[in-house]
Amino acid sequence: QELEGAAHGVFGMRWHSTSLILSIFSVSPCVDISICDIEIHQDVDNLSLPHTRSALLGPCSQRSAVLALGTDTITRVWDLQTKSCTRELAIDINEIKEKSWGPDGKRIATWSRSDGKVRVWEVRTGTCMKELEGLDQGLLDVSWGQEEKTLACMYGSGIVRVWDVATGETLRSAQVCEYCSRARPVCQVQDERLVVFDGQDQIRTINLSGSYGCLQNLPKFENSFIDFYSTTGWCRKTNVIAISANSSVQLLDVRSLTVKKLQGPEEGVGELSWGPDGRRLAGVSGAWGRVWV
Repeated sequence: QELEGAAHGVFGMRWHSTSLILSIFSVSPCVDISICDIEIHQDVDNLSLPHTRSALLGPCSQRSAVLALGTDTITRVWDLQTKSCTRELAIDINEIKEKSWGPDGKRIATWSRSDGKVRVWEVRTGTCMKELEGLDQGLLDVSWGQEEKTLACMYGSGIVRVWDVATGETLRSAQVCEYCSRARPVCQVQDERLVVFDGQDQIRTINLSGSYGCLQNLPKFENSFIDFYSTTGWCRKTNVIAISANSSVQLLDVRSLTVKKLQGPEEGVGELSWGPDGRRLAGVSGAWGRVWV
């Protein structure tokens, strides 16, 4: 189905239970949020939050409707159900990435461009729990492991670094792909291995237990549909990678190594977001202010 956004355009979207949270960024004077119930095809709630300089939407956790808005010095965490600010964090909002939130929403990982460090914060108290030695390179992707015991970061140079969050120990640091100017590379920590999609046609796995550094290349995908404007979304539940390609979306099944095509709007598809159950996929339409599900 196609959902109406707003004249200002769809800034971001996040799933929560059966609802798709559409975040419409108004230039002035506020950020408008429309909470749409996909089952009944209508908005169930709307709210406006203060718009601050350099404001940026952060992701919601799957268990609680939470988002982050902030500036270059303070990040405010909002509860969309109570429509109240629950916590102010001394974090530059630009250090928060799309998948920075831990799966349970209690912790958040940030990356500092100035010193390259990755910091793990406890959202409830606003305290920094751990500092991890990262790289002073552009951060592309973040992935939390099971029970938030490990954390992986993928950098623009194609290097992936994995840490033990409790001890701060670097479990693995490896060059997994070259810099990619096409679809954005993504990574996931799955069980005791790191799985990486290089943004072109290759999926690689690295063991994180026993024999470190065991790198396996899976058969390559056909990559003719990927272009510079492609975006990627990886569903942890189904292990399927979605890649936008002009007016279609390609689904790469990591387990079966098969490809499925979904036809999208003629205007093209931008940002992608998987629903919590892995059955629905939402994408921002190239048409201003619309979302396809």
